[in-house]
Amino acid sequence: MNINIEFKMKNAVLYEEVNDSLICKFSCNLDDAVVDLFQDELLNKIQEKHKTVIFDLEKVSYISYSFLKVAILAARETKAMHIEIIKAKPDIQEVFIKAKLGRIFKFSV
Repeated sequence: MNINIEFKMKNAVLYEEVNDSLICKFSCNLDDAVVDLFQDELLNKIQEKHKTVIFDLEKVSYISYSFLKVAILAARETKAMHIEIIKAKPDIQEVFIKAKLGRIFKFSV
């Protein structure tokens, strides 16, 4: 495996557990190649039945439709079929809104 891919895989998303919440901090743009690297791990973490799942998109400037697909699958794994997205740039929020995913994903600062 190429060193750059290994670095992205290890650093694309960091997980933090706080009480019953799982915070997923994404650290780079979420294109198809990057999403492929972490999607299985992300879904497995969410399946651990955390009460709340939070996606921190502060460092993300681009998301692919592959990420939207993984985000929908992740929401299905939560008890309330809901994920909170924090610190997302307006352009990123717009992608979710245009895809009509406002009921599944709640945005906050």
